[in-house]
Amino acid sequence: RGTFNVFSSVRANVTLEASQLIHDIIQSYGSTFSAEDLAVMKSALIKGQALGAETLAAKLAILNDISAFAYPDDYRAQNAAMIEAMTLDDIKRLTAAHLRTDAMYYLIVGDAKTQLARLEDLGYGAPILLNPTLE
Repeated sequence: RGTFNVFSSVRANVTLEASQLIHDIIQSYGSTFSAEDLAVMKSALIKGQALGAETLAAKLAILNDISAFAYPDDYRAQNAAMIEAMTLDDIKRLTAAHLRTDAMYYLIVGDAKTQLARLEDLGYGAPILLNPTLE
């Protein structure tokens, strides 16, 4: 398990609209994901994995992961092979199962005085103010 985060800086007066746009993008992500998107994603993940092993500290972190999590010595090569084997159908299946906007929490940091009431229009009920002393 892990976390999934989306974040952006927006002007206060478009907080609601930006939140709605993020929701819509996540909701349609799998259905609009193309073969070109898949190629770009694979390339970025594979190159990112290689870039993540350039320094001595990064190499030490890899060895630490192998030791801490009992990974096989070639786990990064196995991971790269798994990424290369991903298909468009795999992405669509995974996004349908895991990118569920109905099960996500939205944490919005901003100007409560001007934006809190508007956020109810997201359709998730009344927003919960975490720090009411700043309102």
